[in-house]
Amino acid sequence: MLVVGDEKNRAKWKKGRVMRHVKGRDGIIRGVTLLHKGHHIERPLSLVCLLEIKGPVTTGNVSLQQVARSQQTKSSRSRRQAAEIAKEKIRVIAADEDYD
Repeated sequence: MLVVGDEKNRAKWKKGRVMRHVKGRDGIIRGVTLLHKGHHIERPLSLVCLLEIKGPVTTGNVSLQQVARSQQTKSSRSRRQAAEIAKEKIRVIAADEDYD
């Protein structure tokens, strides 16, 4: 995982391995404990980025991909009514145009 830093260049961000998940009182994973150059660092999920790697890397019995997917599904919400109306208007306009 990458630890989000102040630098714009992501190559300078710290890299670490997830050692354990930090769960909130509701049982949802809120943060992680990372191992970075022999030191343990605790960071919230908003301050870490999942590295794109080949093959699953697991920590215990939960893979990092499963953690990322579970966080995405928990944060999903229904679309606003204004967004649905705008989407429909765009679809109608696109259908009316002639493509020659």
